[in-house]
Amino acid sequence: MSASRPPHPMSPLFPPPPEAGPGDDAMRLEIEAIADGVCRVLDGDFSIRVGTGSADHTIQKLAMLINFLLATGERQTERLNRMNALLEARVAARTRELEEAQMQLRRALGRLEATHAHSEALFDAALDVIITIDTGGIIRSANRATSATLGYEPGELLGRNVSVLMPAPMRDEHDAYLHRYLATGEARVINVGREVTVRRRDGSTYLAFLTISEYRIGGRPYFVGFLRDIAYFKQREQQLRRLAELDPLTGVPNRSGIIYALERLLTETGEQAPGLVGLFYIDLDDFKPVNDTLGHDYGDALLIAVAERLRRRVRGSDLVGRLGGDEFVVVAGPVPTVGDIEHIRVTLAEALAQPFEVLDRELGLGGSIGVALYPRDGTTPEKLLRVADQSMYATKRRRKQRRHGPAPDGQAG
Repeated sequence: MSASRPPHPMSPLFPPPPEAGPGDDAMRLEIEAIADGVCRVLDGDFSIRVGTGSADHTIQKLAMLINFLLATGERQTERLNRMNALLEARVAARTRELEEAQMQLRRALGRLEATHAHSEALFDAALDVIITIDTGGIIRSANRATSATLGYEPGELLGRNVSVLMPAPMRDEHDAYLHRYLATGEARVINVGREVTVRRRDGSTYLAFLTISEYRIGGRPYFVGFLRDIAYFKQREQQLRRLAELDPLTGVPNRSGIIYALERLLTETGEQAPGLVGLFYIDLDDFKPVNDTLGHDYGDALLIAVAERLRRRVRGSDLVGRLGGDEFVVVAGPVPTVGDIEHIRVTLAEALAQPFEVLDRELGLGGSIGVALYPRDGTTPEKLLRVADQSMYATKRRRKQRRHGPAPDGQAG
């Protein structure tokens, strides 16, 4: 036994530690191993194990506890590592998905921007005026065609009521119509194209064809209108109509032109200018021999000469037309009396009886003239033409009878 140590100067109440022996060194090493294991646990290193072969039962139990903690920590670390790897894999996959979604979004935004730019370019490139309005009639957008067509720059129209482009009384009725449509759904213009008069910035107007469509953004209704200047088309329509109503050889109205002009004259005479209208149906005599013997060049030239002479012999307000072949019509009106009608008939007959200078020849002609009077003989162009035609054939028969004597019974005409 070693001698007892004096009391520890800092711990006078505790007995002095015993002197170390061979067993104490082994225990000290075991305790140091246990302390190292605790430090490893605290540092998160669970890879070691503490020996459990100590002769001291307490140290042995402590070593087993430390080993349990190390084994448990090692399992928890492995589990955490697996969970962390799985989480990192999920995060990586989700990151890739987000990156792909972001790339798709960028591509979609790029396409949207391109589509928007394309739409804006088409919007501004359109020759027709395009204007959008809200439910209050306020202009929300306008294309560049407004500048050339209306005299407004697009930005000048934004925020203004679309009625600024309408002449009275349409301007005063527009808002009420729009409110009525929104309240009842009754559409008179929307989705129904029609001709309208449009007011320019300088106050002048022009004829346009208007189409309006309704569309919605976020559930709110808006309206888009398309205005096409149809002045050119109206002009072309009138030109084509004139061409369709003119005889291409003589330049005077053909049957369609005669009927159209006669309809207007009958309406005006009946409503505004009381009087008679005379329709003179002319069939040229001896025209066929000219055509057969001298050829179509002479025949065509003769028809042109007849039309020109008839136009010179009637009033400027009267109409000369060609029904076809060698048949002409003169429409005169309004005429005060039947005596005036007879005077016109005699004038026409004398004009046709005079020789015609055609190419290098002087050709004699003549004509049978039938007369119909409005309103005595009819009130429609068709009825008047039919009566005048019958009158003309009666005149032709009488002339033949005077020239050749009465025809045998059953052989008149």
